[in-house]
Amino acid sequence: MTIVEFSQRIGVSTATVWRALNDAKGIRPETRDMVLRRMKELGYQPNQAARALVRGQSEVIAVWMPSIGTQYDALVLQNVEKQLLRDNYEMFVRDMNARWHRNESMGYLLRWPVDGIIVVDAAMWVRNALIGHRGSRPPMVGIGAYNEEPIDYVAVDLTAGAYEAVRHLISLGRRRVAYLVPRQFNAPDEARMVGYMRAMREADLEPELIVTAVSNRPAAAQGIEDYLLQHKAPEALFCFNDNNAIGAFCRMREMGVRVPDDVAIVGCDGIEDTMYVERKLSTIVIPLPEMCAVAWQFLRRRMKTPAMPRQRLVLQPSLVIRESSTGRPAPSPAPRP
Repeated sequence: MTIVEFSQRIGVSTATVWRALNDAKGIRPETRDMVLRRMKELGYQPNQAARALVRGQSEVIAVWMPSIGTQYDALVLQNVEKQLLRDNYEMFVRDMNARWHRNESMGYLLRWPVDGIIVVDAAMWVRNALIGHRGSRPPMVGIGAYNEEPIDYVAVDLTAGAYEAVRHLISLGRRRVAYLVPRQFNAPDEARMVGYMRAMREADLEPELIVTAVSNRPAAAQGIEDYLLQHKAPEALFCFNDNNAIGAFCRMREMGVRVPDDVAIVGCDGIEDTMYVERKLSTIVIPLPEMCAVAWQFLRRRMKTPAMPRQRLVLQPSLVIRESSTGRPAPSPAPRP
């Protein structure tokens, strides 16, 4: 049923129906109530695409993700959607890794109209998408460990988080502290790598890298197995994320390595799965609810005032100490503002 057919059925103009739907001025309360009641009775649903064309707003926010297959990814989407639903916005998710391999241009990525874009840990895609793009684009805000200078962002200081985690392992008397990192993130300027190297350098210890093929649990398990078959086990292991930590932990236990007696482990992200392994995993907890809430505030401001100064905020993660590093649970600090 179109708006014209619906308005004819209930005996009012299309303008009256529009005012009722949008809670606009120029309509009596009793008329608005009648229109909304008849909508339910007749099953009329406004065409959102048509409304978007008329109003110039889609009430849809795109979320660009580097992956959508982990518990951390799900938590990000859950927290973003929680913010959007409060303001009656819908979420449109893109797996940018798949899009990147198809070499899609910014124009192609924007063929579906959205009011704004939240970019999650995807600075590379933002940078390349913006280069050479001459057309208009929706407002964008970046979140996560990596940010892109041309857009607003809410970043998490994982350099500080990694530094604190490695210092914790060193404080336990562990001298061989290895870093388990996926190949694509094995870069000198990567946030966690910077923190790891700084802590090792200050303690006058030799860095020890265990590089995995990709960033998932099977690759982490295979990477640590290959490393242990060729080298003596390190005394401590800092992992790029919790997925890697869980994969490495499970494989080491299968190989007879005791955690934390032989190898102390710390992960990163703070996903719920860290609480449900044989030894609860110490981890760097990212303040996801705060990060997503501030990002939505930034994006709403940008959508309302496109020419406003760039917005930036850096959040601090928290190191949560559990059995995988000390052998016993320990009080953990509250997240720092």
